[in-house]
Amino acid sequence: MLPRPKRVKTASTNNTSSDNSNIKATLHSEVTNDDKASSHDSGLLHLPIELFDMILEELWQSCGDCGDVTREVILMNHECLRASYTTKEDALRSLSQVCRTLRLHFLPLCWEHVQACVVRKEGGAIHMILGERLLRLSRGLPQSQSIASLVRTLTVSISKYQAATVFPAWADCLESLPSLRTVQIMWASAQITTPLKKAFVNRRFPQIRTVILPDCAHNFLRACPEVIEVICNDGWNQGKLATAIAAACKKVEIVQDITPKPYILDRLVEGAPRLRDYRLSCCCFRLPKPYDWRIEPTLLRGLSALNDLSAISITVAAKGVDENNSMHFAIQDYVDSAKIALHGSKFKGPKQVHVQHALFDSAAGPRGWGLKKIIHTEILDV
Repeated sequence: MLPRPKRVKTASTNNTSSDNSNIKATLHSEVTNDDKASSHDSGLLHLPIELFDMILEELWQSCGDCGDVTREVILMNHECLRASYTTKEDALRSLSQVCRTLRLHFLPLCWEHVQACVVRKEGGAIHMILGERLLRLSRGLPQSQSIASLVRTLTVSISKYQAATVFPAWADCLESLPSLRTVQIMWASAQITTPLKKAFVNRRFPQIRTVILPDCAHNFLRACPEVIEVICNDGWNQGKLATAIAAACKKVEIVQDITPKPYILDRLVEGAPRLRDYRLSCCCFRLPKPYDWRIEPTLLRGLSALNDLSAISITVAAKGVDENNSMHFAIQDYVDSAKIALHGSKFKGPKQVHVQHALFDSAAGPRGWGLKKIIHTEILDV
């Protein structure tokens, strides 16, 4: 009998590039493979979903900064956040892999807020880590529309790291997120202005309603024609934000922490006719130099030029919080000026001054202050 011929070994034809493998690694296996989730619904899994929600809520409250990346955290303008801020995301992802029932409930919660601002490991090049994270997300999310449709809030920290590659991919990703409503740029390098402009020119994201950003990222705002709320979390040249609003964001109704200087108000009066709510969260404080963001009370009177203005919000330190009185600065003067501005507004409906009493951390954030919690709000009718 003739010997059986040896089988000729051939090279595999499935040569996937490293880029594609990185893209697929961006989205975890649970995104597309439902078979890995158990279908059992007895024992612990037979408990009401609401009970899991209650347990998790207690966990977040007891773990300090292990929960959500809140608006207060974004306003502190940190360059990045610690790994503890991934605790909630990791817990929701693990729960979504237990069974189909928990997947249906927790997978949307896991992807509702996507973050590219957290550094999981200490040390290393922060800008490279954040840039690679944003690039992986930007390439991975469009490949799974079922997941992309769940994203409602996106929080990022951006630098010039490979900006020519990262920013266009990010712009493409934003176009693939139909449910996205809020974009929070927690921190941005001052050197990203030009590459951001190149990547986002002629781009439009009509689904976005709220944007938090530093003034150096003003070119991003020009790509959001339907935005309603604009919040500045850092910057000295806020006139560029006002110019961007006037040029491309005609539907803005709420503005926060943009100094109401005369030249800024001139742009907002012409360019944002629907502006009805002006909020200032740091005008009443003397801050350590160079972060003295104090606003003279008389500047608030210029807000009367806004025809639809119906509310002015001022955030102050809660009574007894700052005993040395180093941060207080004539709160009543701001309230009086706000009332004068509202009296001068042409709006015919109810008008109010909101005075928010808050806890501040004078050592938090690069500004030298940090809003920790709103305790209560006084509503003063005008």
